[in-house]
Amino acid sequence: MEVAHELADELPIEEAYRRYYVFVRSIVYGRLRNGDDADDIAQAIFIKLSARPELFGGCKLKNWLARVARNAALDKLREKHRIWAPLSDDVRTVPSAESICLDHLSLAQLHSALDLAVETLPTAQRQVVDLWYLGGLTHLQIAVVMGIPLGTVKTRVRAALQKLRAALAGSLPHLSQHDACV
Repeated sequence: MEVAHELADELPIEEAYRRYYVFVRSIVYGRLRNGDDADDIAQAIFIKLSARPELFGGCKLKNWLARVARNAALDKLREKHRIWAPLSDDVRTVPSAESICLDHLSLAQLHSALDLAVETLPTAQRQVVDLWYLGGLTHLQIAVVMGIPLGTVKTRVRAALQKLRAALAGSLPHLSQHDACV
């Protein structure tokens, strides 16, 4: 129970909920664009944290919550995409530009490769990408939340995007053939 003690030392669960609930919900909402699901997932994260504080890895609580929120949102998206409704006979499907560009690459493969690429980013770059892409925050909002200059946020986002592009091009060779589409 040493980890639970570390969590209690950093912040009591009630205070953590008050301080970070909106932050966690915004990350989930940024990915799902569904307020009810975002509320449910954010509440579930704090319930899980209070019931099993050993899950908290001892890193900075805000960073841990951001990672758990991102993963929970991705899990929910994967769950939703597993259920396919049959199309009616009169619906014509036109291939999107993305499907043409990505040839035989399935969306699941792309998500998996992207998740792995994001995991390889340095912590500072991963944090701004999470807040920007998943949290839906502007560069200025990220600068305020993280307490860093706006230029630093922009530099980190650009560096992260360059690293993600390079990582994806390396792991998904046919992605680099269609660079203009990505």
